Amino acid sequence: MEAGTAIRQPGEESFDKTVVITAETAPNFSSGSAAWTPDEGRTWFALPTVSGYWAVAFATPKAGWFVGNNGQILKISF
Repeated sequence: MEAGTAIRQPGEESFDKTVVITAETAPNFSSGSAAWTPDEGRTWFALPTVSGYWAVAFATPKAGWFVGNNGQILKISF
């Protein structure tokens, strides 16, 4: 076993990726919703104050930005 490798018991899972999604609604694409999951999609948490963004991208695993209409930019950090 390599140094730093965790030993997991049956039923314990390890998730390596946090996922963030965003969507806008037609016809004017000025509203929508966003959500994130800490466990690669098993459970989801809404971001109720994040609306009207059409893309999200991450520069590091812990810092990213939503972008939207009219130059809207919103930083997200974990």
